[in-house]
Amino acid sequence: MKKYAERIILVLIMVAMLSRPLWAQSSQDTIETTLPRIVKIYGVGGLQHLKSYSTGFLISSTGHVATVWSHVLDTGEVSVVLDDGRRFEAKVLGAEPQLDLAVLKLNSDNLDLAHFDLTKAASASVGTRILGFSNMFKVAAGDEPVSVLHGVISARTKLSAQRGAFEIPYDGPVYVVDAVTNNSGAGGGVITTRDG
Repeated sequence: MKKYAERIILVLIMVAMLSRPLWAQSSQDTIETTLPRIVKIYGVGGLQHLKSYSTGFLISSTGHVATVWSHVLDTGEVSVVLDDGRRFEAKVLGAEPQLDLAVLKLNSDNLDLAHFDLTKAASASVGTRILGFSNMFKVAAGDEPVSVLHGVISARTKLSAQRGAFEIPYDGPVYVVDAVTNNSGAGGGVITTRDG
């Protein structure tokens, strides 16, 4: 699980840039190939005006989902909606709250889902144009697509930080992105280069 978690956290914290698929030659192609890999997550939330939705992405064909650890997952099971509108209950398999990482598993057998291959994550340079995918406004509760934003990588720098009095255990490179991707529900979304 640790090796799996390390790969996932690199995707979440470094805002992984996907390697260019041969078929993705335009932004529209990238959007069409990415949307089926993004999921909408609904959970507990709602406490003291906290939003009860977020975003995740499929990391296996059998329904494993990577997302950020948040109050939305404060229960053992959450509801996950696929791009095509299918709704599944999902169980939290593991979490690393200090790294804001969680892995969920859809409660269903015989799935063959489009997913991100984490071994093909690549880096991108400053100035690269990007697309950000997330359930930022809770407008995608069924088969509606998640929001897609355009942006650019403004910087690549080293993160060495702390949250309150606690050090964040991740110490490495991160991307600074010029795009509005931090609204409610955006946590756990994916950023790709515009050409995929």
